[in-house]
Amino acid sequence: MSSSERSHTKAENFDFEISFKEFHVTSPKRAGHNKIYDSTRSKSFFFELADPQQCTNNIQLKIHTNDFHMKLSPIHYKSTSRISNTKFQISNMLRHFFSHQQVIPRRIQQKYFNLIRLKLLDRIILIKSRGDSQLRRNTLTKTFFNFSYKRYCFHFGIFLPCSHPLSHTLTGDVTNICTVPCPYIMSYHRRACIDHHTGIFLNLFTNVKNITKPPSLLTSGSSKSQHATLLSNRSSMKTTKHVFSKRLGISYTVNYNHYGCKLIENTDHRYMYYKRLDHLRHTVPLKSTSFSKQHERFERRCRSTFNSDKLHPADGYEINDRLAVANRHKFLFFYP
Repeated sequence: MSSSERSHTKAENFDFEISFKEFHVTSPKRAGHNKIYDSTRSKSFFFELADPQQCTNNIQLKIHTNDFHMKLSPIHYKSTSRISNTKFQISNMLRHFFSHQQVIPRRIQQKYFNLIRLKLLDRIILIKSRGDSQLRRNTLTKTFFNFSYKRYCFHFGIFLPCSHPLSHTLTGDVTNICTVPCPYIMSYHRRACIDHHTGIFLNLFTNVKNITKPPSLLTSGSSKSQHATLLSNRSSMKTTKHVFSKRLGISYTVNYNHYGCKLIENTDHRYMYYKRLDHLRHTVPLKSTSFSKQHERFERRCRSTFNSDKLHPADGYEINDRLAVANRHKFLFFYP
């Protein structure tokens, strides 16, 4: 191959088109994942990807949107590669979107361009993983994510057509295939738009979760009897629960005990069980900033608890009075 032919090969360009395509639904339900169909509060943009192995000259990339102010005429772009991968397609469609919208400034575009592209690439992996799953579950995976700038909200996602047949209202004959974007995907590649989100079209699985309760919770009575059985089992088995709060920097253990029969018979005590908190410890974090925040929270809680009694200010409390007030307010207080 001569040098002129090599230079001609390097300078060869491949043209492809990118355009917007509008979609519209008439169902009034716009809550939950169906918010992508609401064009009054937010705008949705779903990217329809082409086969990466297809020649660049033959691809026509489309962005499905419910924003009717976008220009639908296609725009031609050039590429020096014969094959366009997924990242290249998403990058060019994002540039096409930013060049047509009028609310996001250039500074914000450059700041979040890589983030939006990365989230779209991750969304492709999530959609493929959920669609190829063979689990008999009705778990949903969204095909979009939210992006907001000031009071403007956008939904970016990967285009998955509904693909359910559209029948004539009178004859019942299949006339077309639904091409409305789907907000979610399920296992076995089940998906549907807002108009076909019923068990007839999705083939929802029934009895997918067999909830089995432990023997200690199996009671035929009311909720009070279940609660009494649970406390009795915890007290008899002497179960101990370790509790740790990273926000407050404390840790302690919790166990349930029962009062004796003589105490209940000879006194007016109406409770059978009581909760006991032991081994209260204060852990010092490694970072000084975390320690200062924990100390501020503890001091703020002390002021709120001990200053509630206006007749006895916090500075005048003795240690026994402090413990009594802390016990009355259910406050874990340790005296230095």
